[in-house]
Amino acid sequence: MKYFGTDGIRGIFGDDLTIELASKVANAIVTYKPKKIIVGYDTRESSPALFDAMAKVFTQNKIKVVNVGVAPTMAVAFLTRELGCDYGVMITASHNPPKYNGIKVFDKKGEKLDGQELEDLDRLTCK
Repeated sequence: MKYFGTDGIRGIFGDDLTIELASKVANAIVTYKPKKIIVGYDTRESSPALFDAMAKVFTQNKIKVVNVGVAPTMAVAFLTRELGCDYGVMITASHNPPKYNGIKVFDKKGEKLDGQELEDLDRLTCK
């Protein structure tokens, strides 16, 4: 896979992980025709800009965005399932230094994507 690893996308903001890449991931998710997506992020300086890029794509495609703001990753996973969202997105690079950020995608059960579904999302992001 080109972008996604075992725990989503990770990279240095503005270098490996850009606004353009966040938009591409959002556009890839849009192809699955979700109706509602929850998005949370960490306190990194770059997180709001990545959120804005993804939320813009979602709202332009008439997808309801539930913005939980700053939240722990597990809260976004839990709320994805509890609020009946089709996908959850967490913008975080966990324990990496502040210049990094990342994007994790959860399915409707609040579980991170893996296997064929993750490979398909990666392929669609490359388009």
